Amino acid sequence: MDEIEGWPPRDPQVPSLEDVPMKGTLELLLNRFFLGRGPRTPADRALNTNVVRLVDKAILAYELGRKELFAWNATPNTVFSPLFRAVDAFEDLVLTVDRASRYIHALSRRRSGAVTRLQRPDKDLVNRIRELRNWIAHTDEYILKGQMDEEGGPQTLLLTDHGLFTERVSVTYAELADLLRARADRPVRGPVARDRSRLVAGPGLRARR
Repeated sequence: MDEIEGWPPRDPQVPSLEDVPMKGTLELLLNRFFLGRGPRTPADRALNTNVVRLVDKAILAYELGRKELFAWNATPNTVFSPLFRAVDAFEDLVLTVDRASRYIHALSRRRSGAVTRLQRPDKDLVNRIRELRNWIAHTDEYILKGQMDEEGGPQTLLLTDHGLFTERVSVTYAELADLLRARADRPVRGPVARDRSRLVAGPGLRARR
């Protein structure tokens, strides 16, 4: 395998998402319970809920991968555990973002009015993330079947100073951070339910009529 720029990672350029709130799932549930906000149909509710849940999950995976990647830099070269944990976290991130993208695509195609101003992620970026996801799955199969090539290509996703790398496709940390930040800042919104008489007041709250 040819030398790869930025591998092994010694100066990772991984933007922080510490300022991005990971309360999408909680806010979704509170809005739905107390304000009657959200999609009206079961299908739209399922799509909506999973987009929000997966975005929260992706941000957590990103921040964990970032933490472990910097921990790898702070350890001697003989300590590989932080690097392996970083690979695990970014693999989870790829799978989660791919799932979220599929839900977003499905929501954007619906005409029920459950989604307003839903912005699709950049198509090229989504396609490259899907290629990474497929590479992860196919590499597992090649290893399990003993079909790795004799030249010994990468056996896991490679984390360079700049991003996630395979021999076919790469995605930068900055692209992932921008994607997650945009999705967290632009939550999936739905119409307000017309009938609020069924809302249950929580402690210290009065039901709105």
